[in-house]
Amino acid sequence: MPPIIWPSLLAQGRSPATFPNIAAYLEEFTTLTPAVGTALAAAGSITDISSATDDTRSQLAVTIINSRDAIPDPTKRTQLAVSLDVSDYLDVDSIQPEDSTLLGDLIADDLIADDAATFQRFADAGWTALESGLRTSSEINNFISPDLIREEHLPRLWASKDVPDAVKTTLIQQLRSYAPGQTHESLSAAISFASTSRLKLSGDTIGFLAESGCPGRTVIPLLVAAFSDLTDGEVVGILRALEQPYPELAASGKKNVKVPNDDDHAALGKRLNAIGLTQRFNPPRGPGRSLASLTHP
Repeated sequence: MPPIIWPSLLAQGRSPATFPNIAAYLEEFTTLTPAVGTALAAAGSITDISSATDDTRSQLAVTIINSRDAIPDPTKRTQLAVSLDVSDYLDVDSIQPEDSTLLGDLIADDLIADDAATFQRFADAGWTALESGLRTSSEINNFISPDLIREEHLPRLWASKDVPDAVKTTLIQQLRSYAPGQTHESLSAAISFASTSRLKLSGDTIGFLAESGCPGRTVIPLLVAAFSDLTDGEVVGILRALEQPYPELAASGKKNVKVPNDDDHAALGKRLNAIGLTQRFNPPRGPGRSLASLTHP
């Protein structure tokens, strides 16, 4: 049969999607056409693989996985690769990263290793790729690092319903390392996630938020929530890093400092009282007054 008519026969389903047929086709034409890709996707699997070596099956699996133009759906490419029943992980460096669910699909079907090298390969692929990998990886907390997570992805990561909470918590507790650019978007997203999930943040993360210029009205609730885990020195250090009037509260001596009249600032007053920096939390008196005060004789 003349090789020139193979693409037409495969595309029409008149030539079965067997390993010998697809291997012979690729030996002649090197790449899959969209028409052939459509036929393979419809077939759903590559058959008659028993006579092929594991190396040749792995090579075909990689070729199919990288044939995005011929088979746009990454799940269908992964299914075809799975049907080749390779015995070892595919070489991740031979796979072309793309911003799709391919990373997650390949990890889920055990075609590539669930490790740092795999995530590093896809680190610049885009958010969709990263999210799919984080969703399916069972090992991510063993090797996650700032080298694998871009700061630009943090807002979507904390808002994602697919990324496990354990991953989100790991990143926010080490925020200083993962958000070195201190962008407004990443810091605001961190505060929003911590607040809505009622997460008790590390002293280092709260201090980093304060140092980065986040306003006291957003940092104080997080500080109060973490009181039980913080030393007096950490509390004072965080107050000193915030805007006025909070550094004034951290200084010894007489004071009469105006603060918002809410439960968090009342709790802050109690902690500062225990430290010896304030004595009373005074609610506002008189109509039209909204600020309380923390005082020390």
